[in-house]
Amino acid sequence: AESAEITLDTMWRDAIHVRGVWVHTVLPFGSGLLSVAFDVSEERRRENELRDFAAVAAHDLREPLLGVHIMASLLGRRGGLGLEEQKMVRLLDDGVQRATGLVDSILEYATATDDGASCTEVDCGEVVSEVLTTLASQIEGVHGHVEVGALPTLQASRPGLFRVFQNLITNA
Repeated sequence: AESAEITLDTMWRDAIHVRGVWVHTVLPFGSGLLSVAFDVSEERRRENELRDFAAVAAHDLREPLLGVHIMASLLGRRGGLGLEEQKMVRLLDDGVQRATGLVDSILEYATATDDGASCTEVDCGEVVSEVLTTLASQIEGVHGHVEVGALPTLQASRPGLFRVFQNLITNA
């Protein structure tokens, strides 16, 4: 045939309904056109609800973390603590500071616009080192071992890469 029209009506990733019409006309090089339209309004609504929830949760978590940080600092300055207790207080405070950083990243993500402005030069090796420090007790708890080769520097979101590497290592 000189031309054909095929109607496409399917689901993409079992979440987004995709409809379209593919029109093909026989020309010397067989060019064609695919017109696809899909409704993502429900997906966007869910994303907005999730962002709103993340913003509220992150905001509400900051105050208790700040309180624990202050208490750990006060406890660390107290006299009479042994070396082991001082180490435990430092570990507690380091964990609280990492958690505060994560909460800040969640809040930043929840309130960010998609303009690419948060992308900077990020050394992936440094990010993986931070992730390994954060996950050190979990890795030791399962007698795990993580080998890291040379990693590039990328133009990316540092908190986003942190989450990606954290999820990859945690799920490994």
